[in-house]
Amino acid sequence: MARRTLWIAAFAFWMGGFSFYGGVVITVGAKVVAGGESEFGFVTQQVTFWLNVSGCVALTIFLINLLADWRAMPRWGRWGLMGIWMALAMIQVGLICIHPAMDRLLNPENFSISQRPHFRHLHMAYLILSTFEWGGSLLFLTGTIWTWSAPHLHFVSRGGVPAIAMPVQ
Repeated sequence: MARRTLWIAAFAFWMGGFSFYGGVVITVGAKVVAGGESEFGFVTQQVTFWLNVSGCVALTIFLINLLADWRAMPRWGRWGLMGIWMALAMIQVGLICIHPAMDRLLNPENFSISQRPHFRHLHMAYLILSTFEWGGSLLFLTGTIWTWSAPHLHFVSRGGVPAIAMPVQ
């Protein structure tokens, strides 16, 4: 129970923070800060570092949980979740690699961006990866919660694909 509570807390902190920051703070911040998106981007630079740290912590907790529940899950469930986890981990590595490349193009002394077209290209890649990570994390959340409820189900499979999920009598 404590492991699952930690899982939920890690997910809520990471993806809840990501969702709120992306959905509310960036829009409001760009309107409030005098320089608009360009200057507020320097705030985003600092925040995304910590989002990446929280992502690494959360993914570690997710993996521990996945491995702890491995034997209790149906084969297609554990390999499906492991596949999603691996995709999320690869995306996280991509985000961590892109971040310093964008940082090198930022000049915090005068709030300017050098090589703006290159920065926009990197930023777009960062946004696309972040979007896939957000969607993948929701898929991982759904799968994890489903497997947590799976012990009370009896799986009948045909060719490795679940055909019927019935409550155990």
